[in-house]
Amino acid sequence: MENFQLFGTDASEWLDLLQTLGISLAILLGFYFLAAFLQKHLRRRLVARMDDDLLANFLSMIFRLLVILAGFMVVFRFVGLTGVVSGLLAGA
Repeated sequence: MENFQLFGTDASEWLDLLQTLGISLAILLGFYFLAAFLQKHLRRRLVARMDDDLLANFLSMIFRLLVILAGFMVVFRFVGLTGVVSGLLAGA
């Protein structure tokens, strides 16, 4: 399998790339499900305490998007794109 080449790269490089992509996808899915879980509980608490249901839903959706954005930042840092993470944090 050491002699196998595809697009000018060795099989070991492809395996490293697939491993990195798999872990990155797992991190993103973890943050996605965490965001959905936290949004559901935050929405429930906000609707119970606020008079405006629309504002409670909006705030819980913003919180969910922030958690997913944090997941993307973790994935970018894991992949090695720390410059992208620095740019996102500087732009925010």
